[in-house]
Amino acid sequence: LCQARYREGLASSGPWCEALRVMKKSLGSRLAKVSVGIVGFLALVVGLGRLYAHHEEARITFINDHDTSKTPGDFGAPFERVTIPIERRVLDGVVVRAPEPLAAVLLFHGQDETVSNWAKAQKYLFDHHVSSMIFDYSAYGRSTGENDVQHLRPDAVAAFKKFATIFPDTPHFIVALSLGVSVSLQAYPDFGPGVKGLVLTGAWTSSQDIAVALGAIPSALSFIVRRIPMRQLVATS
Repeated sequence: LCQARYREGLASSGPWCEALRVMKKSLGSRLAKVSVGIVGFLALVVGLGRLYAHHEEARITFINDHDTSKTPGDFGAPFERVTIPIERRVLDGVVVRAPEPLAAVLLFHGQDETVSNWAKAQKYLFDHHVSSMIFDYSAYGRSTGENDVQHLRPDAVAAFKKFATIFPDTPHFIVALSLGVSVSLQAYPDFGPGVKGLVLTGAWTSSQDIAVALGAIPSALSFIVRRIPMRQLVATS
């Protein structure tokens, strides 16, 4: 009725129409404020969720083992210990030089492992004329530094440079397990064209899937974890 009176060009639409107009304007303002409040609340929830996801990502990524007591020497293979300086930390590595080597392999271990877990494998490679080097990521085993996802790729690049220096004239290969698959693939573009092949085992399908599988977050909240498919890492490599 009020709109009809305005269309008719009446000078006054009546006090009750004016009051209605004021009420509608006030209601619209309140709805706008409520909408802004809801959006802000959701943004806060998502932000806190991502902080929690980052914490859980670090927790499930870094399951450290500090036992470095076993060496390839315990299984009969000569070895040498090397250090890999990077920024303010130093990585620990173990090198085995095979007689008349056919290839050299850089090993990337998984979670809850150190170089010691691969001592017997290095002896096996030695027996088959394959030289090898393995290293511990920052804060693993004897390596210094702190657990930080951002350290993994630089660790891998520094380790490969050391590896390439030690074995300059031997075909290079990468062997990686579990966590090591992700680390090696992310750093692979920085290794250069000299790598002849990669052997990957125990890989995960995506960052979301592993977070849910390990119970870090409920499946309903997996969207707060940045999804990095393994096939994407392979493609970019």
